Amino acid sequence: PVYSGGKSILNEYAYVFIDGPHHVTAVLEETLFFAPRLSYGGFLIYDNIPYYNHSLVHNYLIYDNFVLYASTEQKYVYMKIKNEEL
Repeated sequence: PVYSGGKSILNEYAYVFIDGPHHVTAVLEETLFFAPRLSYGGFLIYDNIPYYNHSLVHNYLIYDNFVLYASTEQKYVYMKIKNEEL
């Protein structure tokens, strides 16, 4: 919830940082929850990617209109784009 003069629930996100359980099942669950709620131009950031099979997450995101925006050895950053931007 967000408090700004009252409690409200967000249904759309611009930035999500995923860093928690380091197994692909949990990461996929979080991805499946946040990906449809992310606004176009929004970012999904994954930390500690060497600790699980991130290729499964990567393939899903590419299929679901995300592009790999930036990467390091530990982190991948994806941006959600519209179909016509592909």
